[in-house]
Amino acid sequence: MPGHIYAGLGMYHEAAISLDAATRAEIGYMGRRMVFPYNTWNYAHNRNYLSYVQEQLGLPSEAIRGARELLAVPLDPKLNDATRFSPHWQGVAALTRALVKFERWNEILQPGSIPWGDSLRDKLSRGHAEALAKLATNHPDGPKAVSDFDALKKDVEKPENTSYKLQFEVQSMELAATLAFKRGNVLEGLMLLAQAAPKELELRASYDDPPFFPTLMYSKLGYAYLDQSSPKLAVDAFEKGLKAVRNDPFALAGLARARHAVGDSKGATEALAQLYHVWQDAEPGLRWMNDAKAIGIQATATDRSAGPQRNYKRTALDKYGPAVWKPFAAPQLQARDHTGAAVTLDQFRGRNVVLVFYLGVGCAHCVQQLKDLNERKERWKALDTDVLAVSADTPESNAKSQDSLAVRLLSDGQFENARRFKSYDDFEEMPIHSTILIDKDGNVHWARHGEGPFTDYEFLIKQLQRMNELKAAAGTSTAQR
Repeated sequence: MPGHIYAGLGMYHEAAISLDAATRAEIGYMGRRMVFPYNTWNYAHNRNYLSYVQEQLGLPSEAIRGARELLAVPLDPKLNDATRFSPHWQGVAALTRALVKFERWNEILQPGSIPWGDSLRDKLSRGHAEALAKLATNHPDGPKAVSDFDALKKDVEKPENTSYKLQFEVQSMELAATLAFKRGNVLEGLMLLAQAAPKELELRASYDDPPFFPTLMYSKLGYAYLDQSSPKLAVDAFEKGLKAVRNDPFALAGLARARHAVGDSKGATEALAQLYHVWQDAEPGLRWMNDAKAIGIQATATDRSAGPQRNYKRTALDKYGPAVWKPFAAPQLQARDHTGAAVTLDQFRGRNVVLVFYLGVGCAHCVQQLKDLNERKERWKALDTDVLAVSADTPESNAKSQDSLAVRLLSDGQFENARRFKSYDDFEEMPIHSTILIDKDGNVHWARHGEGPFTDYEFLIKQLQRMNELKAAAGTSTAQR
């Protein structure tokens, strides 16, 4: 897609416009089709990539907000877990990348800030990020954190984990170099970074869609040379980084300083001019920009990219759809209870609803599902939740069972409600099983449709708890305003 190409060319403004528009279009599509972020791979991928491009534009707050949006979308026990390319995993990857890149060390170390999982992938990312954070903040456990990370090597060397070998090598070298500098072993630190830099480019080549590794190691090497008053070596390192990642702003900022230090005013001005274009809307206070400005050279923002670019922040994108995914309004429910009285969702405003579409009393699996739901009636009550079960069975048929059930049985004789809630297969002309979670404001938070009843009741309970927490948080936020 265009956003990927623009990003590869270093045209980050155009990349952001493309990816933001695509993300908005995907959100609009999900709302119209009543599907969720875990049902479509494109949304999470585009939002993750957009966060990366926002990082490159010097917009860490927007990048972090986007990552946390991915982590806030509904979970699913099969489609949004921590071991797939799911919204949850993409959110963890995007959040970790942004926090490390912009040195938000305290946020990394804050308990619960990043919802790490138990996979080796998460252990490597967590160990690497937290060790960097502890070393940067002079935490007494910094050296131990490096040792703990290196202990993961035994897991990486297992045959099933060979895909992590290169990642581990780069991470381990970066940590060892950082620790060496802390201990005053400058030559060792420079040697390790020089070894890590080409390996990191090899890692990018293996997966760059978007890159999950936060640091361009040639750029980090360049800054290390600047710290040691070796600007010629720094120029070489930054230029190698920019050859691999075009218009990388961190490398441009360092290159301007390095060229100025070697007396190349023209080259320093060119690097600074390009940096000013890339970071023309960057958040104030970014140290890389401040340090580059401190060389005292006047430069005008100039774009030397492969083609003309619009400005991301000044491009109107609302026409493509909403910027943030939110639970969508539930379709209309017009059913009859066992007495023949009309039942709508409006009657349950202020309470959560577990809405189940089942195939009727002739389905043994459905009957068992109703029994299971009924057995948990006290748990639903404690969560401010009502359970509605809809089938084509008549009110008269439902009346025979209703007295023994806390679950409310509703009749949908012509499958009109089933069709509205995507619980009817028009091709096969038959109803299908559905379990749908609707919040206190009448919005659909989660749904599962399929051949059989959904029976992971503990998952439903956790999601209802999460829905209540979100509602409480929204109420607190409104009250504060």
